Amino acid sequence: MNKWIIYVGGKSRTNYEIGKEKHVWGLKSLKSHSQMPQVKAGDSIFFVYNLTRPSKIFPKPIPGFPRVKNSEYFKFEGIAEEIVKGKITKGFYESSLAVWPDNIYQYRFNFIIESVECKVYFTQENVGDDLIKKALLSFHSKGDVANLSFVAEPKKTQEKVTLDINSQELSSLEGKTTYRIAKEVVRDAKLAKVKKEQHLIQYGKFFCEICNFSFYDFYGSQYDYIECHHINPLHQTGETETQLSDLILLCANCHRVVHQSKECMTIEKLKWIVTSSSYNTQ
Repeated sequence: MNKWIIYVGGKSRTNYEIGKEKHVWGLKSLKSHSQMPQVKAGDSIFFVYNLTRPSKIFPKPIPGFPRVKNSEYFKFEGIAEEIVKGKITKGFYESSLAVWPDNIYQYRFNFIIESVECKVYFTQENVGDDLIKKALLSFHSKGDVANLSFVAEPKKTQEKVTLDINSQELSSLEGKTTYRIAKEVVRDAKLAKVKKEQHLIQYGKFFCEICNFSFYDFYGSQYDYIECHHINPLHQTGETETQLSDLILLCANCHRVVHQSKECMTIEKLKWIVTSSSYNTQ
């Protein structure tokens, strides 16, 4: 079975909502290289609706966004207003029956909706490089389908996985590409930036506010580094007004420890662990 993706621009909201309601999608015309006739019942379909780049999340403007190319030189980052995942119930066909108010869109397929995600962080880390590239391919082809069914070929294939930990040739089949649609809790990067700048102005270098470790002191000034953490995790509070006092600067080690538990460790517990550690009492 194939996986397909279609990009729908923000101006097409009316047609998009009608298509979802009636479980049908169509194109007005087909280009010679269109893969629309290959869409079959049982295939998966992803609709990516309206990619934007809000300035409060991405301060650096990109002219012509999303009319840009994702490559090794440019890391695509944006917000998808909505991503719909569905299953094709009737493959490619032609019909002149009226569905949309502005045109016929006779080249069609039918689908059912399996899931809907809103305000999805559309980055390589969150949705995968291939999904981004194929969404942009659909965008540049004015909403035609793009095939998502690429699977990377592993360099080696092996019928079974060797689990002998004493073996010098432990191996496993790897390299398969998978696609994940996930919901992202959006953070304002400007708050973290201001928090760090204030700390730097006050102290002249970064250090962890829990364990006092300083990249500056240990590795040198060119490696000065710190991470910013929400004292009250956003996945627990939901949408909220965040103040600078709600943030704390942590070294990479402390930040990793905080996020080891599913519910996120409290700062009070982290302080207790650090102060009672045998490493600090030596």
